[in-house]
Amino acid sequence: MTTTCHAPVVGNHSVPAARFCHDGAMSTVVLADDDVLLREGLASLLERSGYEVVGQAGDATELIVLVRKHLPEMVVIDIRMPPRTPSKAWTRPA
Repeated sequence: MTTTCHAPVVGNHSVPAARFCHDGAMSTVVLADDDVLLREGLASLLERSGYEVVGQAGDATELIVLVRKHLPEMVVIDIRMPPRTPSKAWTRPA
């Protein structure tokens, strides 16, 4: 089965088709940044652009939980977010 992407209109603006696939559903996003103001601002911009922000994380551990729960199509990550030691946050549990 082939899915086509199309450009819906949100308000007075046409949203690029790449953001809407799977028969018109919005692309889902999880955001991760330890700076709450930056994270909220980015969420607002993405939502106004037609994305569905399904989760926001303030640290790597919370990010992993949200990604596993929502299986988003896109994840936006602050690469300097705590914990700063990659082995603690990004290694897969046994």
